Amino acid sequence: MDKKSSRVCIIGGGVSGLFAAAELSRSGFCNITILEAADRPGGRVNTYKLEDGVVELGAQWIHGRGENMLWKYIQENNIPVSEDNGGDGDGEFFYPGGRSPDKETLEKTITFLENVHEELNDEKNSNSVGEHFQKRFSEFVETEKDENVLKEMESIYRWFIQWEKVDTGVPDLFQQSVSSWGEYIDYERGDVDSDPVLENGYCTLINHLLKQLTAVNIRYKTRVSEIDWSRSSPQIKLEGTTETLEFDNVIVSVSLGVLKSETNLFHPPLSLQRRECIELMGFGTMNKIFLGFEKPFWNTEHGGIQFLWDTNSLENDPKASHWTRSIPGFDRVCNQHNVLGGWICGEQGAKLEKLSDTTILDECWNLLKEQTGKNIEKPNFIKVTRWGSDPNFRGSYSYRTPKCDEKKVGPWSLAEPLVVNGICTVQFCGESTSTIGYGTVHGAMESGLREARRLIYS
Repeated sequence: MDKKSSRVCIIGGGVSGLFAAAELSRSGFCNITILEAADRPGGRVNTYKLEDGVVELGAQWIHGRGENMLWKYIQENNIPVSEDNGGDGDGEFFYPGGRSPDKETLEKTITFLENVHEELNDEKNSNSVGEHFQKRFSEFVETEKDENVLKEMESIYRWFIQWEKVDTGVPDLFQQSVSSWGEYIDYERGDVDSDPVLENGYCTLINHLLKQLTAVNIRYKTRVSEIDWSRSSPQIKLEGTTETLEFDNVIVSVSLGVLKSETNLFHPPLSLQRRECIELMGFGTMNKIFLGFEKPFWNTEHGGIQFLWDTNSLENDPKASHWTRSIPGFDRVCNQHNVLGGWICGEQGAKLEKLSDTTILDECWNLLKEQTGKNIEKPNFIKVTRWGSDPNFRGSYSYRTPKCDEKKVGPWSLAEPLVVNGICTVQFCGESTSTIGYGTVHGAMESGLREARRLIYS
């Protein structure tokens, strides 16, 4: 049989799956089926349209330019981009009641911590990112004799660490491998400080890919319940039906969160090493809260609102463990002058998912009033993500833990294909299979192309 006539199934219509399908189509493969559990394509790319623009519920930035494969693709295909003027952790800082921190202490501490962030690329003496930050910050403050300055530094440190957790999706930085941090590639930004965004939302990338897949059969609302790879032609069972589909090749592009939760997805079970890898790797939940206002109450020239908490306020505040205390701040949103975006991850981010939008709006409104000391008008719009409880994802993005390093497993372990009778029948892609681009769209893209080319050239 001509290889290009092979029956290929791609499970998952996210970025990695769509890029795999597009690459196979360009190479002449003509019998491709995508099985997508959701009612839409894109996976963790999800652009929400407002009257005067968009907000990104999932992927937001193109992480770097230069040799970034996604950046090159967007440039080659003339997909419009713009600069993100929204900021990330920028803006005015407030303690409860509207008190501002000492400017000199703020700038000095943040500059130091940003340098520590960069040091991590070459760190060899710590097992986890949290361990390195803790050690370096202790060194930074050990000579400070002024108790008030020291407390302010600690408040700024807590805020910075909260942002680091949001950026990486980890519930605790002690769960993130230092080695993986150094292996991730930071692509150059050129002479621009910010990362670019897609001008009309990441949905433009998805729509561009879909236009290339007119000959691909995409089945939405189709959830796979079992992948039987005991034979040279894998069989796929679908949830809620007796239908069984047979293919010559299967590419699995589901999230690591789904692999963690769907333990009976594969028959026979995956190898012990691969199951151990799935268990030890982390898959964090990071949610976004978008609040719209009639008009901005914040300084639109300097970003959004950032929250600081001193030791006394944390000890005496009955709401100290409230989920809102895990929001490091609300940033202004790119191209949305009346919208602020908040980020929250970990255990508190999971708590958020059980609340109604009305409750979340009221509590965030109260938080903003308490922190700024201003009589802020009530938001007139809210949009909240709930990635952790969505059965199609079970979280936001992957990270490697120190335990993975101990066991010598990681994304490369997930990327190993399943072989039956010497034939590669089941392959894996997605950002969690990328060592150099985990947690990113370009990591998903590269992995999809990798597996398509594995099939093309095998």
